[in-house]
Amino acid sequence: MSLLKKPSETFKVIEELIQHPNFWVVRSVGPGIHYAVKKGLDSFNCGYAIPILLKQCKSKEHHIQKGIGWAIKTIAKFHPEKIDFYKTAIKKANPSVWFRSKIATGLNLHAYAQRNRS
Repeated sequence: MSLLKKPSETFKVIEELIQHPNFWVVRSVGPGIHYAVKKGLDSFNCGYAIPILLKQCKSKEHHIQKGIGWAIKTIAKFHPEKIDFYKTAIKKANPSVWFRSKIATGLNLHAYAQRNRS
């Protein structure tokens, strides 16, 4: 809820949490961002989330992959234009396969939702 009400202050806290030594704390960033995006976090503020998530794009910890992957997949689903905007930064970060596949899944979900239903 904090991301929806006070995004600028919350992103400062998330910046610290994404580098926390406990993987459960790092994982919790993902569901928090996921929830905010699902509940209407605007495209502008999603732009702040992507560079934060990229800090863990090479993690080998299973739980971090699950949490961070959930967030990036949701951003790709609801705000694919932000993924396109950060395409060079994502490529430069050279993310692991799991991170790239989460982006691809989110973009596919967006495309599926946009299909012609008539």
